[in-house]
Amino acid sequence: MLDRVLDHVDHLVQLVGCEHVGLSTDHGLGNIPAAVNRADKLPNLTRALVERGYTDDTVRAILGRNFLRLFGRG
Repeated sequence: MLDRVLDHVDHLVQLVGCEHVGLSTDHGLGNIPAAVNRADKLPNLTRALVERGYTDDTVRAILGRNFLRLFGRG
């Protein structure tokens, strides 16, 4: 299931660029895959993004910095 989440991240990055993609565990919208449905699972997601070739800086952006920038705090 984690691979499917990563496939979606890859697709979004290809469409809009990594600076416009963000993931979080603050889910109030719909069906969230079990692979990423809690904050304690984020290390698995982080590791998998790095394994797919994302840089540390890009992973930080996707997992929080893009949200901070959007809300004027980063």
